[in-house]
Amino acid sequence: VIASASLEHVQHVEPVIKKLVGLLNPGGFFFSFTPYIMPIKKWVTSIDFGYPAHIHDMGADFWNKFPDIFDENLTILKSRPSIVQLTFKTNALRCILAHLLKLPAKIECALFPKKKFLLWSFVGGWEIFLRKKRI
Repeated sequence: VIASASLEHVQHVEPVIKKLVGLLNPGGFFFSFTPYIMPIKKWVTSIDFGYPAHIHDMGADFWNKFPDIFDENLTILKSRPSIVQLTFKTNALRCILAHLLKLPAKIECALFPKKKFLLWSFVGGWEIFLRKKRI
């Protein structure tokens, strides 16, 4: 199941997530990418981040406790800041800034892979890759 840049727009997200997770067969995979910009928007109000109509802001704090809330049979394979979706050629300054903002969280994830709550939240987006345990 892939839920990429969509769940943050759903008004009642919990039943939708439960339905998506319920579609997984044992051994099945779940991937989600969600923009996570609230910490950045609080500090930088002059930039239009281009994410209208977000109802939810889902970062590491949300995704790393996901199996505990939605299905204890899910194992987190990867939980990390999302890739930078800009290229140097299209917007050099924003691309460099995005990489710099994600770097502390990437280091924190590498040093403490099992940590559920990160100290550095200025990442712009989060992605998680889970697998449903085989019974």
